[in-house]
Amino acid sequence: MEKVAVIGTGAAGLGVLSSLVNRKDIEITVFETGKPLDKQLPDLKTKKEISVFYTNIYKTIRKNQKIKFPPPKTNFAATLPKFKVDGKEKIFRSENFGGLTNFWGGTALPFTDKEFADWHISAKDMKPYYERISDIAGISGAKDGLNQYFVDDFVNRPPMKMTGSFEKLNLIEKPNSDKTDYKVFTGVNRCMLETRPNQKRSCVACGECLAGCFKDSIYSSNHNIEQYLENKNVTTVKAKVTKVDKNGNVFANQDSKEKKFSGFDKVFLAAGCPNTTEIVMRSTGIHQAEPMQDNAVYVFPIFNFNCDGIKNYGEDHLSINNLIIGLDPKKEKDRFAQALVYTNFDYMWRYNIPNGLWQLIKWKFKYGRNKVLWARLYVHGEHSQAYGIGLKDNKLNFTYARQANKNIVSGMMKSLKKALNRNGFWIPPINPLLQKSNSHYASTLPYNGTKIPVDEKAMVMKNVYVCDSSVFPTLPAVSLTFTIMANAARIVDNSFDQQ
Repeated sequence: MEKVAVIGTGAAGLGVLSSLVNRKDIEITVFETGKPLDKQLPDLKTKKEISVFYTNIYKTIRKNQKIKFPPPKTNFAATLPKFKVDGKEKIFRSENFGGLTNFWGGTALPFTDKEFADWHISAKDMKPYYERISDIAGISGAKDGLNQYFVDDFVNRPPMKMTGSFEKLNLIEKPNSDKTDYKVFTGVNRCMLETRPNQKRSCVACGECLAGCFKDSIYSSNHNIEQYLENKNVTTVKAKVTKVDKNGNVFANQDSKEKKFSGFDKVFLAAGCPNTTEIVMRSTGIHQAEPMQDNAVYVFPIFNFNCDGIKNYGEDHLSINNLIIGLDPKKEKDRFAQALVYTNFDYMWRYNIPNGLWQLIKWKFKYGRNKVLWARLYVHGEHSQAYGIGLKDNKLNFTYARQANKNIVSGMMKSLKKALNRNGFWIPPINPLLQKSNSHYASTLPYNGTKIPVDEKAMVMKNVYVCDSSVFPTLPAVSLTFTIMANAARIVDNSFDQQ
């Protein structure tokens, strides 16, 4: 019987295990250091019960968290710690079972051949794996303008509920001009969100997505990994892996001591880009990887001057991304970009406002939900910030390797304004605000890289495979989690099929 080790339980771990658990004659050992989040999933029936529950969550946030704007997403007031870059906390560090999927917004778009242009595979190669992951996690959406670019989007659930302003913005005509650099189109978010009626986890559009979903509607890898770990051929080891070797040994810290776990025929590294890179550097003795790319994100408002504020006052909504605006470049050398658009949700402001004051002013924010929309413009990794990643005194160390190229955004904003400034919507003539950091990390151990070679099978050492976004040759603007899951599943299948 073949023995394999899986390191990590986040997005990549989900993809790896989805390909392993149904194989016969295989023993799986899952190494996971993260603790399960203390999920509070009360059985709330009425809007009043929901309101009281989240009022208490916000009280906890205000008690335990510093004022931050824009505020970070929490999971029932729990926040993510961060790695330091040049001494300042910047890069999200996952320490929980399920990884960063406990904190993400669920957006799930596949890469097209344009995103795979730098890879050795195509969208056709990935299609069966996208299909597998969409069957496991479920993707909500609808046939609309996004299908101009994402012909196959793997949607298998009804679309999320959008507010009236989003519906109107999605329907307005998007004229193309020879004077702009991008073709602009819109569509409802493709999201790993339970939207089917009468399901236990069905979204109720209470608007508190970023404070933690009491219905657990947004997909997390632990939804399925918890089931996989119950398989009779799966063993779980609570330990932090430090290194591996080509002889099938895994070294991990357990109870403050390093232990060796031997006899593995294959090892699949799926601990997330920073952690997998640390393990590989320590295992190979090479103490500097390729710079870690991180999508630059620019924030700007979209104002709605239509006379629908009273009509839609206090409308049910979601505080995760509702509408996607695609920017398809007209020049072949340019890269696709996308703007994820959000309502003016309460969490953005309530995170920093004491509860007593909030009760006095909350009516203004309810009125503003349909009047102000917030867009987050994601650009390709080659135009974004990157971090040097290495080992210093045997510990993970980050430095700035490259700042984001702000000049690339002017052409994008011109195209957006030309397409969207009509029918009562208006993007003001201000420079978008560059966020200090994002959470899309990739490309430290790229396929056929030079600093630490990883072959096209994702093998970095004999029978040791890198299964997360570390192997991405580039970091597109398209949300990467869906592709992390699907590519991890593909890597595992290929590792067996090519024996």
